[in-house]
Amino acid sequence: MKFVSYLLTVISSAVIANPLPNDEKLLDSLIERGVICDNQTYEEKQESLQIYLAKRFDKNKKNKNNNNNNKQNNPTETKCISADKNK
Repeated sequence: MKFVSYLLTVISSAVIANPLPNDEKLLDSLIERGVICDNQTYEEKQESLQIYLAKRFDKNKKNKNNNNNNKQNNPTETKCISADKNK
């Protein structure tokens, strides 16, 4: 019983210590950097954030599969992400 109590304490403190990421701060940062377009509604910005994260996850997954450590800069990829343009 003591072990179960200890385990619950450890798990609950780990959950409290690791809060969920703040979408608003991330969105503000990405808008400031020009990654996500600013002229969108709140819902469109949230959808653009999901698009950005999905692209980022796919890009990281491909890089791990290819074992390619060289970063390739694409100068044509300067447009910001906008949910209404991606529909």
